[in-house]
Amino acid sequence: MRETTFIYALKDPRTNIIRYVGKANDPYVRYRHHLIKCRDKNTHKRNWINNLRNQNLKPILEILEEVPIDKWKEYEKMYIKKYSDEGCDLMNYTDGGDGATFANSTSFKKGDGAKK
Repeated sequence: MRETTFIYALKDPRTNIIRYVGKANDPYVRYRHHLIKCRDKNTHKRNWINNLRNQNLKPILEILEEVPIDKWKEYEKMYIKKYSDEGCDLMNYTDGGDGATFANSTSFKKGDGAKK
């Protein structure tokens, strides 16, 4: 049985600012899934990634921490709060720890949201 998992971030390559925090057992596979165009249609995160792709860019994957599998929810929530409190304009649509794979109506079509 797996004992650890990873908390990761996606950073904007234009600003080096964290825009998304997630959890993955294999963050490199999960990163590739983020880049697949047909996933999460019309969400803030998808529009941001597509905007980057239109500029021949892609998000930067950063592993934040390897954590105990039974504690990932607390770590994900902690990192989302930490970066939100630091002023990062995160595209996470929950406070974390729920493993949600859907988008709510407030995340639709917000564009790239990059800070100028």
